[in-house]
Amino acid sequence: MSITLDDRDFSFTYDGSWFHGGQVGFEYDNTTTGTNTAGSMALFNFSGISVSVFGTIGPINYAGQDVGAPISSYQVDDQPAVTLTAPAQGGTLFHYNFFTSPTLGNGPHQLKITNLNQSSYLWLDYVQYTPS
Repeated sequence: MSITLDDRDFSFTYDGSWFHGGQVGFEYDNTTTGTNTAGSMALFNFSGISVSVFGTIGPINYAGQDVGAPISSYQVDDQPAVTLTAPAQGGTLFHYNFFTSPTLGNGPHQLKITNLNQSSYLWLDYVQYTPS
């Protein structure tokens, strides 16, 4: 049985330039946390055997400019980072699965999420993890 935690849960630590967003009725707990600054990171600490990250992908055209698709990386503990280039969209995709870990050893883990694209918006919505 998995546990779902919102992007505003105390288990998250944000470093860099992040801001709050959210659309009532569309996003988990009506919230998201976003960045458009390359190098901004979010850390999520959990104890379990797997983790998945979900977010919102906005349109690639923002305020009349092509900002491109979000590019982000996901690293659990000391495993190699996995890079995701989200699909370029004309509209908005909610609850998009950015990352799912392989099965992990039972115990405490840290997930590091890093925004890699300076112009597009990375919107984190929630994580789901399978506890130990």
